[in-house]
Amino acid sequence: MTSMDEVFRLPPLGVFFIGAEASVTRIHSRRRFMKKIASVLLLLLFCCSIGSTLVYAQDRAADPNGAKTGNVADIPAAKPGEPTPGEIADAVGHNRVSINMMWTLITGFLVMFMQAGFAMVETGLTRAKNVAHTMAMNFMVYPLGMLGFYIAGFALMFGGLGALGTMGGYAGLNSEISIQLFGKTFGLFGGTGFFLTGTSYDVAVITLFLFQMVFMDTTATIPTEHWQNAGSTRHS
Repeated sequence: MTSMDEVFRLPPLGVFFIGAEASVTRIHSRRRFMKKIASVLLLLLFCCSIGSTLVYAQDRAADPNGAKTGNVADIPAAKPGEPTPGEIADAVGHNRVSINMMWTLITGFLVMFMQAGFAMVETGLTRAKNVAHTMAMNFMVYPLGMLGFYIAGFALMFGGLGALGTMGGYAGLNSEISIQLFGKTFGLFGGTGFFLTGTSYDVAVITLFLFQMVFMDTTATIPTEHWQNAGSTRHS
């Protein structure tokens, strides 16, 4: 039989002191480690700030309101600071087309995010057991539609578009399959732009491709809202 003294016997007092000492040692070790990390990070931050100051040091004074930022020295020219009228005209034209392309890309990226919005709307209108399938279906429609549009969709839609007036005037998309009826020409589908190769391999065409592709894929997503049944995979 175990006596009451054995049941309630406490460990020696030294054990508590040893455990407390080990705990304090671990805490101090962690603090020293954290101090070393903080020191390294501060050193890196200091080096980066010094390096950026050296790299980006400029002769001109600071210009908080931007009134003096950008002058004749920023125009690409054979002789820096003395551009010819032709070089100035080229710079203006490049800037105009670049701004148009950038704005087109930004609007395309905004439309691209509509895919996530449609996915959340549709999953919110389904039963819990269909959420994973609906979300996967929405995101699979996008790459599949993009691939099809890259292979043939873009060429069929815009292969005979002609010159892109707001993006440099490139006219590589100039082939259209058409028929003559009653003395009039009826265009059927484009003949250039498949796989974005050949004459369609151009920066303006690629910009137009992205812009039209996001709208095409967003439109292709809308019918999936009605495919909330067991046969949705088959319909896809």
